[in-house]
Order: sequence, then structure tokens, then C-alpha cells
Amino acid sequence: MGVIISRGQTFLGVPLLKVRNVLRAWRYGSSEDAHEIGIRKDVSLDPRTVMVLIEELRDRGFIGPEEQEYGEPRDGLTGKGLALAGAGGKKRTPKDRARTVLQSLLTASSAVNSREDLPFNVQQIWLFGSMINPAKADVGDIDLVLTTGWKEGFDGHTAAQRMDEIAVQMAGPEILNGGGMFRMFRGTQYVINQLLHGGRKHPLLSLNEMHELRDMACPCQLIFDASRGGAVDDPVLPKHPDSQGRSDKIGDPRSMPDPLEGRQPLRPLAANLIDPRSFHWRTLQDVEIWPREDAWYRIAQGAINGISVDVGAGLPNKVKANVVTKRLSLAGCDPRARVGLVIAEYTRPDSDRIWHSVPVPRFGIILERTIEESETGVTYHAHIADGENRGRSVDLEDFSGAQWWIYLMVSADIERVLRRDTESNQSRSIHLKVSGHIDKPVADELASWFEPRAEALVERTRHRIGVPSSEAAA
Repeated sequence: MGVIISRGQTFLGVPLLKVRNVLRAWRYGSSEDAHEIGIRKDVSLDPRTVMVLIEELRDRGFIGPEEQEYGEPRDGLTGKGLALAGAGGKKRTPKDRARTVLQSLLTASSAVNSREDLPFNVQQIWLFGSMINPAKADVGDIDLVLTTGWKEGFDGHTAAQRMDEIAVQMAGPEILNGGGMFRMFRGTQYVINQLLHGGRKHPLLSLNEMHELRDMACPCQLIFDASRGGAVDDPVLPKHPDSQGRSDKIGDPRSMPDPLEGRQPLRPLAANLIDPRSFHWRTLQDVEIWPREDAWYRIAQGAINGISVDVGAGLPNKVKANVVTKRLSLAGCDPRARVGLVIAEYTRPDSDRIWHSVPVPRFGIILERTIEESETGVTYHAHIADGENRGRSVDLEDFSGAQWWIYLMVSADIERVLRRDTESNQSRSIHLKVSGHIDKPVADELASWFEPRAEALVERTRHRIGVPSSEAAA
């Protein structure tokens, strides 16, 4: 009864299977960082694309308050998000083919019950879900409950012993090796799997527990009953006879949510979607500001290892206060419109505590971003509102680190604009404006470096994600 992702489905031009994997990694993986998610084998996406996806998934209601069994809701997956994260990628199967798979299981169950040497038998098989829904011509899987029981004269202990003996007869004594704390069930699992599924359960079969079927109180059909000789053709019931009604533990049936619902007005991406401290030389290659043979590329390789980024007035609390944090105009910072970046070096204030280090700022900037939309075009403005350094002159590594970070954030924002337009079958012009505070030499110098690269950034982003230019589309 799971949600199925159809072949070819996309979200903002990204295969929906990869979007599902991004969502799973963000919620259940070891890190919420866009770079760490992007390098996973099941994702393999540019970190900027991951940033866009996470932001859009949040804006469209896939990410948000997630109810917990105990305590307050956490920032996690909504009902829409859980449906997408739990979706399967296999294609749907015609019912005729699914019935062949089901018939093989019924035949195997009858064969098991005909054997006198086995300590167990198949008691019942209940079918539910799309297989018994006449409105469905195909199925994602075959939802069923298969119950077994020990024959008269056997209990759990003696049955397990007998199953071990049969397993050894079938596969040799080594079949019982290993298993750890589940060693006592190894023989039982092997025998049941071999006799009912030929050693490997068919991927279409989705086995559930009886209590789940009772709790769902959904239509179901008894198709195998040992007390009546095996396969039966009973009518479909509105719910299992032992069901007391739908349990509060069972949520509403999930369906594939519409990814187009909930689109919000464009805004700059949250800077805390990505942690520059997690980056390394491979990410510098991905962002592609400079050719690899360029001297600035080699300089930036050293700079990105020391970047510490945060936003708002809380930034000084994470680094040691000095002239950089005192001069930076951090008031009014937020994760989007006005973001602070600090490049710090780590020192050990106490030689007796070598494990304790403190980040000391040596360079910082304030980046302001705005997006203005119309039916025909988008104006994106990147303004470097402030820039401070610790010494009289700016270290080249610090300057290149700031160049790289600004380029990263702006190109991610531009990618989001382009992917939104593609989704809407639009081809709007994009005007990227760059400016810097004229009374802040560091800010003005960064803007002077970036401004002549603005148009090329837009076109390189189009090329990277496969979107034609607005002139070509017209």
C-alpha cells in the first residue's frame, strides 16, 4: 500500500527518486548539511542543488513540524514529507502478473501443509490493498498477512530444534553458524524462507503483521485457510472480523503529494543550509569559480579549511570577540537577506588544555541579497554591505575564501530561480546586480571583483543545470 514514484517523475528538474533520497538523508542521515548530503552515493548532486531542494521542500510543506510520541514536535517531516520519504521506486505491475506471484505463494503454502515432517503449517493468508480494489488495474506490491503456527505436539523450543534439523538436511550444518543473539531462529527462518519463497521472497510480496491489518480496519479477503483445506475464495470484507475499528496509531492512507502545491514567493536561500567547514577541495572544484590551474584556485584551497559561518547577533558568541566582530555591523542579520561570514583561525589559549581551541576571527563580511520578480524578468541584487579584517592588509587566502562563499550563495540562488522558471515553463531574463559599500574597502574590492563575473555566473548556472538562455528559449 506504499506510495510509488513513477518512472520519469521529476521535481524542479531533478529525478524524484533523488529528491526522495535527499529528504531521507536530511531527516534520517548523519548530517543535515547540503554538502554532506550531496556526496552520498544515492544522491550525487551539486551541493547548491541540494540547497535548492531542501529549501523548496520546506516552503512547499514537506519539511516542518513533525509530531513525536513524547514531547514537543521537532523540525522534521510533515505528512507530505513522510509520504515522499517512504515512497518506493519500483514500477507498478499489472494485476494478472501479480496474481501469478500470489498463486505461487498459495501453492507453496499448500505444499508445506501437506508435509508431515514439518513442525509448522500455514494457517491463514489475508489479502488487502490494491489487489482487491477493482478500480486498480495494477499494483505497487501485494499486501498480505500470512500466519503460521506450530503443529500439535510442538512448542517453541521443540519446534525450533526440529527446524534446525531440517535446515541441516537442506543446506548442511554450516547453515546454523553465526546469527548472534538470533541464533536460535536461524534454522526456522531458513526453512520457512526456502519452502514458501524458494529462498528469496518475491519483491512484490509485502508481508504485514495481523495486528496491523486489524488496526487499519480496511477491506480484506481471506484467500487461504488451513482449516478448510487451503486456498479459498471468500468475499471481500469491509474489515477483518477481529478488528475493533481503525486504531488511533494508524494514520490516513498516504498518497503521492503534489510537489507543485505550496509554492512560495522567491527569497534568498538560507545560508545555514550549508556549512563551509564541511567543504574540501572537491567542493571547490564543483563551484568552479577559477580554473584549476589558476593561482587563486590554489590559494582558495587553503582558505576554505578555516571558514566558520553563522548568522545574526549570535555570531560573536561562537568566536572570540576582537576588532573584526566589533567593527562588523551584525545588527539585523538573519539567515537570508543579511548574512554574516567570519573566517577564523583556531588557537589554544591554555597550553595545559591542548584539546581546547577557540576560533579567533581574522576576516568578516556582511552579504545582503534581494530578489525582485516580474512576469518577464528577475532582478537579483547582491550587496556586500560590510567587510573587516584584523590587520592592515587583507590576507589573500581570506579574500579568496570570501570570494568563493559569495559565489556559492549567489549561484545557488540563481539556480533556484532557473529551476522555478523551468517548472513553470517560463524563460525570464535574469539581471544580476552586484554592489559594495563604497566606504568599506574590503566590501568595495569584493564587489569590484564579482561585478564583471555576474553575467557569466548566470550563464554558467544555466549550462550546469541544462537550462537554455532566455534568448535561445524565445
